[in-house]
Amino acid sequence: MQNMSVTADELRRFFPVWDHLAKTEQEELVNASIKRTVKDGKVLHEGADECEGLFCVLSGQLRAYVLSPEGKEITIYRLLEGDLCLFSASCIFSGSPLDISVAVEKEGCLITIPSIVYKKIMNGSSVLS
Repeated sequence: MQNMSVTADELRRFFPVWDHLAKTEQEELVNASIKRTVKDGKVLHEGADECEGLFCVLSGQLRAYVLSPEGKEITIYRLLEGDLCLFSASCIFSGSPLDISVAVEKEGCLITIPSIVYKKIMNGSSVLS
């Protein structure tokens, strides 16, 4: 998995309110975000694991799923290019992570915005709250 730098234009694709954020908020999001390539089959988030952050899909495909009591995977939804996975950062909104897993179905590239950074900006910005 290779980490790459993130640009403001890339984040703008995922946030229609981008131009209404303060310049300092935009810079903080750009500087904290991580862009990486992800391979098929890679589990990015598993169950109620620690809340990593928001996944922004630049390319490829992710699958969000839960495990049944019998241990079978039940797909909830798929994320395609241009999609934002809020469940990967559910603790931002609910206070605790949801028992949802996210895995890579098709190799691609995604941006992760760390939960702690997004929550800080969301709490201080009327635009994101």
